[in-house]
Amino acid sequence: MRKESDNKAVVGRWFTEFWGKTCNLEIVDEIAAPDMLLKYSLHEPRREATGRKMHFTGTTVLKVQNGKILQEIGLDDGVAALTQLGLLKAA
Repeated sequence: MRKESDNKAVVGRWFTEFWGKTCNLEIVDEIAAPDMLLKYSLHEPRREATGRKMHFTGTTVLKVQNGKILQEIGLDDGVAALTQLGLLKAA
């Protein structure tokens, strides 16, 4: 159980300090493996001039080993995001 709780703590810190309201880049050196894989389905930057907020869901899976994040792979709801940007028409 100790390993599981340690892994949960690493993931919690990652989402709080890297993906949180303010990005602490020092966390990358601390808990990300040097060759960490970060991959998302909508990873290419998308810009919209209106400043509207977007809301969509997704799933993220992290692989943690020896206290370091080896992989972060996410699948975003691209249809919802692209619809909100006006790049796809709603059905």
